[in-house]
Amino acid sequence: MNSSMLTLVKFGGSLITDKTMAYSVRLEIMNRLVDEVKDAVQTNQQLQLVLANGAGSFAHQSASLYGTENGFSEKRGRFGYCAVHHDAARLNSMMIDICIEKELPVMSLQPSAMLRTANKRLSHEDFSSVCAAIDAGIIPFLYGDAILDDTIGSTIYSTDKILHCFVEYVQKHSIMRVNQIVHVGDYGGVEDGAGQVIPEITKRNVKDITKHLYDTTVVDVTGGMRDKVEEMLAVAKRGVSSCIISGVTEGNLRACLVGDDFVGTKIY
Repeated sequence: MNSSMLTLVKFGGSLITDKTMAYSVRLEIMNRLVDEVKDAVQTNQQLQLVLANGAGSFAHQSASLYGTENGFSEKRGRFGYCAVHHDAARLNSMMIDICIEKELPVMSLQPSAMLRTANKRLSHEDFSSVCAAIDAGIIPFLYGDAILDDTIGSTIYSTDKILHCFVEYVQKHSIMRVNQIVHVGDYGGVEDGAGQVIPEITKRNVKDITKHLYDTTVVDVTGGMRDKVEEMLAVAKRGVSSCIISGVTEGNLRACLVGDDFVGTKIY
């Protein structure tokens, strides 16, 4: 049993890719984010991480094309599921390439090998490999993925949802503790109607800010900011806070990870 306090870090798909352009990547940003993670780990030797990335302009495009979120019943849909999974893994592999090049000890772990659903509801989960990697001093790197579904064939689990599943798993098995989830995006945080970042969201003020959570205007089969905030509020009920921060602002991720002042929205 491990008493580790973990920080989960998600690199948003809209940050590391251009979601308006299929199969695009923002290599300069990807490289800088990994540099900031490495710097934070070297600064705080006690920092234990699980990294994850969104699907961006990769799997969202193919998932929308094949309707993978709602399953398959014929040859084209079956192939589509495989194509979506491949796209998701491909973007993750690009992030892994950068980490290894910079000598950050990460390993990619495939969510669809750990999770299975029935009518989109979780029916099987096993994050023991993620926990084993953490115990070995390795940083697991997850990603949003196409999940096999025993009833309809397939569905999509966003990175946010997969991280939520991981939190539930480690709490249920009393394996380790998750301290916070950091969502790194191409926005400064959750903004109000005047474009100002809302510093914190709790169950007490969420109704007041709901009107600001507009749906996304680009291809995103897992929803926009509204769905992200709802997922984070659900995690908050388990005692895990979340931060939505800008990954465009240089040094902001590092500051958040080492406990310095950062720009963003805290949800708890």
